[in-house]
Amino acid sequence: SSQSSGRDDVHDGDWAMARQQLVEPRYCESTFDYDAHSDYIATVDCPSYDESSITIYDNSDWNVLIESVESDISVDLLEFSPDGSYLVAYGNLDFEIYSTSDWEQVFSGNVLSENGYYYDINGITWSGDGERILFMTGEDGGKMYEGPDWEEVTGTSSTGIYAVHHPTEDILWYVNNDATGNEYEFENIPFVGYQWVMKRSFTLTYNPGVGPLSVDPDGDYLVMSSEYGVSAYSTSDYSLEFTSSTASGPVSFSTNSDSIMFQNEENYDIYSTSNWQEISSITGPEHDCYYDGAIKFRFTSGDGELLVLDNLCYETYLSGWMPDEDSDGVSNADDHCFETLDGFTIDENGCADYQKDTDGDGLTDDIDPCPADVPGNDHDSDGCQDANEDTDDDNDNILDSSDTC
Repeated sequence: SSQSSGRDDVHDGDWAMARQQLVEPRYCESTFDYDAHSDYIATVDCPSYDESSITIYDNSDWNVLIESVESDISVDLLEFSPDGSYLVAYGNLDFEIYSTSDWEQVFSGNVLSENGYYYDINGITWSGDGERILFMTGEDGGKMYEGPDWEEVTGTSSTGIYAVHHPTEDILWYVNNDATGNEYEFENIPFVGYQWVMKRSFTLTYNPGVGPLSVDPDGDYLVMSSEYGVSAYSTSDYSLEFTSSTASGPVSFSTNSDSIMFQNEENYDIYSTSNWQEISSITGPEHDCYYDGAIKFRFTSGDGELLVLDNLCYETYLSGWMPDEDSDGVSNADDHCFETLDGFTIDENGCADYQKDTDGDGLTDDIDPCPADVPGNDHDSDGCQDANEDTDDDNDNILDSSDTC
């Protein structure tokens, strides 16, 4: 189905898998990311422990390779900037930033501290304009860099291990292991200049577990997700809006901010952010192996497709899910027969026998005794060629092939 840009409503009915591809990262972590501006997907493959290949595909056709970039680090995660101008690849201590205009590397670095201590990257967060990136290390606010030269700049003094940037404003939220946190704002201080100033402290109450932070595209909700649960808070006063101890990360917001997707046991649920009620659910893989489950979700541009990277017994698959209006298990994009009634067996095109006339004889397959006949004579109009049934239908001792009455 065609994708559209803008703030479309997320489909609130059933979804069906429209495509699936095996992902084989070999010697690095399974990851991907999606850019809504270009409609590109980035994946990674590691032939060895010290080299990676980043591949960029057109999401409209996963067989169309846009670019392949050789990386000098072992990539664990990929993340496009919110404006689509950059792609960052990072793993352990190292990172690389690429311009998406020509896929050239514009900067590379690491997060070694000045005292020589090693701090792994817990995650990254971009500013909404894509000109600032923060690597979360849990020490002195992490490591912050600003484009276009990507020089390291002075950040906050927070020791929070998770952080997220406001999508449109110069605001950063940090959270510590005990769910306490701070809100910082980048302000112009008289006689000092711009610097990060702590504005508020807060505690994210009733959270089942501390984990990565996310914020919706409008900046209204702060979401914490972990393997122990998912909780959402208002950014205006940090009041609890939603919590579930059966849900878990990862999470992804729709492009219009109206919906959020997360794992809930073996299902991938979509909730409305207006009332925090479930509007749809996808049946994920059965958890036959310990590490089965979702790795990453992404809503595509226009929210017309859900991209899911998940583990299935030591294999990783990237799948695209699209709306399925008639709930027959075939997405609208691939369905040749809409409004199929419940309870009917369908073919790979989403069609039940009562919706098909395979041999074009005017009788639908459900009432045609010979639904697959090739065109030919059918003197009694019962759906079967004369040659494929009784040779003298009217018993007048004249063979059907010669009988005109």
